[in-house]
Amino acid sequence: MRQDSLQGPPARGSFGASPGEVSRQNSLAAQGMQFPHVKPEERSPPRKHSSKMPGSPQMPLPSSSGETGVRFASPVRRAWQACKRGQSENWRARKPLMAKAPIKVEAPAPVPTKFGFSTPREALERDLTDPEKVQYSELTFVERLGKGEFGEVFRGLYLNKEVAIKQLFFDENMTELVVQDLAREIDSFRHLSHKRLVRFMGACLELPNLCLVTEYMPGGSLHHLLHVRRQKLPSSHAMNMCIQIADGVSYLHSQNPTIVHRDLKSLNVVLDLSLNIKICDFGLTESMDRTHITKKNNGGSPRYMAPELFDSQTKITEKIDVWAMGCIFVEINGGPLPYESITTLADLTKEMLIARRTPDIPDFILGMMRDICSRLEIRLIRRI
Repeated sequence: MRQDSLQGPPARGSFGASPGEVSRQNSLAAQGMQFPHVKPEERSPPRKHSSKMPGSPQMPLPSSSGETGVRFASPVRRAWQACKRGQSENWRARKPLMAKAPIKVEAPAPVPTKFGFSTPREALERDLTDPEKVQYSELTFVERLGKGEFGEVFRGLYLNKEVAIKQLFFDENMTELVVQDLAREIDSFRHLSHKRLVRFMGACLELPNLCLVTEYMPGGSLHHLLHVRRQKLPSSHAMNMCIQIADGVSYLHSQNPTIVHRDLKSLNVVLDLSLNIKICDFGLTESMDRTHITKKNNGGSPRYMAPELFDSQTKITEKIDVWAMGCIFVEINGGPLPYESITTLADLTKEMLIARRTPDIPDFILGMMRDICSRLEIRLIRRI
């Protein structure tokens, strides 16, 4: 390979002729063409490197004949310079970008307490007794039992005792609202004491680890027993479980003012190892200070919701718990979930309010239990 091919073409701006150029000039000279001899002092000085953008207009350069030649910029360069000078017709000065303000969620208004006005979190911290204040470092999470819309439930340990830990999902934009819901749930059952209700043990208010600690029931939920394990219960045992549920609901309704659970269902009935029941999840529980409850938040699970919860013209009373309790009685005695064949909320509303259909009672439920459920149906039909 020739040595000159490895060096590549002569650099731009260099004034040395390549061997090919020399041979070309020699051949042309042999044909009678003359080439002016340029003296070294007449050669143009090498161009200096400029920091300007490539293609920018240059100053007129003197030619060898004394005329002035002009080298123009590229169109892109001219447009860039026009914009820089603010002379372009299509150019408009842009306003500086402003950072968007973060979306703010209004915190709940301060609530009056015996200590004065305060936020829900401050009020809850003051209302809890020292034994009820749980440090997050004192909790040990062993097993996740379930997950819902607002949090997760774990089996864990607290002070060497097996407990159920409900940890709420944390959103820094909704802190006070989440605490307000937690405070409402705690206040609804922390003072209740009954063998058919799970016992409140404490709460952790350390952000972002908001937790509710309650008594743990190792037998799982009634729903899991009946619809996952498909356990068939002897009639005597089924009757005993119905009596226990009625005992717990009766205790709630006997309080002054009356306490309405509002979310009774087989998922919120938990068992010990002997299949004794307790009612849990008081997140929607509300005190009925007057003759009825306002409908600012119906809540509940649609399959277990009483007809008045679908009708804006009907008042809500503690009877909505009686409806849900009747649905659970049917499940305990081997029946299906209420309205099991219905899959949409619109169809469920139509069946309740227009067709006035009550939950089905299978033919194999006989004797006293069928009589109880049948009487519940008659009363429920009269209510709607």
